[in-house]
Amino acid sequence: MLFKWISDLLLHSFPEQSYGSQICYSKSNLFFKLFFESNKAVAAIQQLQLDSSTDANQLNTGSSAAHIQNSQLSAEIAVKGSIPGLMGNLSNLQYLNLSFNYFEGPIPLFVGSFKSLRYLDLSSNNFSGVIPHELQTLSKLQHLHLSNNLGLTSGENFEWLFNLSSLTHLDLSDISISPPSIWTSFIKRIPSILYLRLGSCNLSYPSLTFSNFSSSLYALHLPGNHINSSIFNWLSQFSESLVELDLG
Repeated sequence: MLFKWISDLLLHSFPEQSYGSQICYSKSNLFFKLFFESNKAVAAIQQLQLDSSTDANQLNTGSSAAHIQNSQLSAEIAVKGSIPGLMGNLSNLQYLNLSFNYFEGPIPLFVGSFKSLRYLDLSSNNFSGVIPHELQTLSKLQHLHLSNNLGLTSGENFEWLFNLSSLTHLDLSDISISPPSIWTSFIKRIPSILYLRLGSCNLSYPSLTFSNFSSSLYALHLPGNHINSSIFNWLSQFSESLVELDLG
């Protein structure tokens, strides 16, 4: 299998730094260089999972690099540094999970070029800067997870988010959101939202009640904010759909 070939090469090249099935982050740059420069089928990859909690034994990439189109490349790998520009060549990505790593710096603008992307998880890293507005072009995106990046900020313009009309799962926990009451517009202007997680986002109590509004909101998680049980009256407008509520 493709990843096994890369993994074996790394482990044989650096045996003193090898730890079982895990590729430590000191080798991550070499991993990307070998993979993206050696695999002619890179543009055909639809699923890429490089989160450090992934079991490498679950890898399923087919019998050869030429048959990787409908498969998922996954690995138990702890990656450090910025997302390499070579990843921008994955033009057919539908699923991208880079959670629980050590990625740092701004989220690269080329993520907005993954027009087929339906799932994006960059949570639990060290990303910083403002969430790029280029994400607004991901019209097919259904899952967006950016939580636990303490250096990441929202900015005050959320038009990029309101353009994600297919979004069903949104997690911006641990990102300070400004203005603090804007979060209610996430529900109003993205009616497809089912799961909304905004823990520790410095949110305030909603000041307005929506009128002539329907929502499919199923789960709302708001722990660690300036919100208490007095919100129940406001939430009554979602009584037909809301099943999960976490106020912390």
